[in-house]
Amino acid sequence: MMQSIEYCNRGGYDGHKNMTEILHTVGSDYSGGYITMSNYRTIKAVLIRRKGVYDLYGWYGTYGLAYDPEEITAGTKAVIDEIVDGLESYPLYDEDHFSALEHEARGTYIDELKRELGRSRFDEYSVDEINAIFDSAPVIDYLWNNIHEDGAATMYLDDAAFFDLFFPARGE
Repeated sequence: MMQSIEYCNRGGYDGHKNMTEILHTVGSDYSGGYITMSNYRTIKAVLIRRKGVYDLYGWYGTYGLAYDPEEITAGTKAVIDEIVDGLESYPLYDEDHFSALEHEARGTYIDELKRELGRSRFDEYSVDEINAIFDSAPVIDYLWNNIHEDGAATMYLDDAAFFDLFFPARGE
């Protein structure tokens, strides 16, 4: 089973001196994104039983994969090299997992927006009206374009503008 070790943001790997991070698998609350998280999860599943490969954790939600070249076998090195070679030419390991992760993020964002509607002027909309608006092509396009902006892990949407655009105030 894969061991976890703490990654110190000031450098160092909890006593290991010669660690190598696996390309496009290390991120945190402030770095990474959907591609990095998808790579981390799918590559971890491939390497989970390999000796000398470590699951990194640390401050600010740091996550990632690294290995100690002195601890891995030739077979593990070959698997890691094949993964890294692929990531050097295309930074995404598993398209299907990535797509599912994006879909999950979109659903989470929509759920959060729906919760916000209940605490604002938009509580005059029925649940059926809210669902119809969220299922409409303009809203889906708006969310899709904002979620995919630069592959960012978080969406920097102007919620007020979103509400004004798709949930106009009804007569007072």
